[in-house]
Amino acid sequence: HAAALQAGGRTLAVLGSGADWIYPARNLSLAMRIAASGAIFSEYPLGARPDAVHFPRRNRIVSGLSLGTLVVEAYEKGGALITAGLALEQNREVFAIPSALTNSAGAGANRLIQRGHAKLVQSVDDLLVEIEPAFEAKAAPVPAAPDLHTIERQLLDALSSEATHIDILCARTGLDTSTALVYLLSLEFKGLVFQMAGKQFYLNGV
Repeated sequence: HAAALQAGGRTLAVLGSGADWIYPARNLSLAMRIAASGAIFSEYPLGARPDAVHFPRRNRIVSGLSLGTLVVEAYEKGGALITAGLALEQNREVFAIPSALTNSAGAGANRLIQRGHAKLVQSVDDLLVEIEPAFEAKAAPVPAAPDLHTIERQLLDALSSEATHIDILCARTGLDTSTALVYLLSLEFKGLVFQMAGKQFYLNGV
């Protein structure tokens, strides 16, 4: 996730807890960055604590959201193999990096390749040749820019990809809170702005 953000990309995180319970807690700042430029998903209710049984279950969402799953290392009965199996059931691509025969941590990845369940990957090009056609097929025409009210443009100029509290937006624009919220809601409907909990807003990076 951190590498994707550092490269200026977007990344999605699926939690094994409620969306308000970041585990481990040291990842809270990373979670905020992910939410600001991508998304955080959870099928568990707010307040749900992380539990060992939640993580294998959430992996079906991870694989379902992805065009492909890359297994870097996996033991013969490793959790990564569960995700790879789910990806195959969902008709997604599965890739694996081969390991030395003496490396037990890579035995599961080797087994996937041996059984024809995963495509062998030696470089990023091996991935791109498979998934680039999917990107091209799903490419959508760029929508025309919507007509915007002067206040909407003012708010957009005051926003960025980092979440900004409504009070700070009002200070930047000179708008009162009720007026700002009305036009922020309009921008949300137009898909230009997203809102986080606590009346924090950020630009849609698409």
